[in-house]
Amino acid sequence: MIMPIIPNIGDLVGESMSVSGRAIVLRRLRRLVPAALMSVGLAALSLPAAAQTATLTTRYDIRWLNFAPIGKAFMTLDVTNDSTYDAKISGRVLSADVAVTASGNVSGTRVLPETFATTVATSRRRQTIQMGMAAGNVKLAKVTPEPKPRPDRIELSPEHQRGILDPLSAAFMPMPQKDGKLGASACQRTLPVFEGSERFDIQLSYLRMASVEKGESDAYSGPAVVCRARYKAIAGHRESADYVAYFAKDPLIEVWLVPVAGTKMLVPYKTSVPTPFGTIVVEASRFKVEGPKT
Repeated sequence: MIMPIIPNIGDLVGESMSVSGRAIVLRRLRRLVPAALMSVGLAALSLPAAAQTATLTTRYDIRWLNFAPIGKAFMTLDVTNDSTYDAKISGRVLSADVAVTASGNVSGTRVLPETFATTVATSRRRQTIQMGMAAGNVKLAKVTPEPKPRPDRIELSPEHQRGILDPLSAAFMPMPQKDGKLGASACQRTLPVFEGSERFDIQLSYLRMASVEKGESDAYSGPAVVCRARYKAIAGHRESADYVAYFAKDPLIEVWLVPVAGTKMLVPYKTSVPTPFGTIVVEASRFKVEGPKT
């Protein structure tokens, strides 16, 4: 998914590169690494249908150029059978420590977030985002430090903070109710995302069906639906930003969704995000569900 929850992460992690040319590359990646990392949130709600309260623990490995490891992320999620969720992600991408939390409710195919927070920290800089929401409307949004004023920044209006999802809650993918089957309809959706300082859409569309064969007991094997993801900047971004110009060219971004037995939920098996400097891949290496708890 293209969900850049952490502004300017390229500036944060660039310090980890000793060669100046590689540092420039990483700075220009900006939102591309966290965009891929955001796919971790898709694993939410993949729990037994009869659970009262269950905890999901997931690990995702992050690779650059499809072979060079650049990070990993762990998620824990508590979900009750009335569809209340509380998710936490912690990870490290190059020199940046990343933490994300989100909570809210799910009603049918609607995800109704209430809180969202993220922190990115290196030895030189720390950035935080905090949001509170009700009925899809932002009540509180605080970004520290605030984005610098720029003449080419598209102004945010109150309308841009209504009817939205935070980046992690936007990643929850309930199965469409029309047919309840794994197929093209699972990809037909547009996600209106607000991440504290920017408003953007994630447009999904169907690409193809595929099969995953891993064989390990703690890995998924079976059918997958592959969706194409498109990032559309709405407001709060800079018109001259590298990532906006790159995604405007509509590169092929893929999200592999797989079903969870006994539920109507989908989880991501793999997300690939092409960049001018090579593809970033986030791939699930483990899923573990514990519970229910009373």
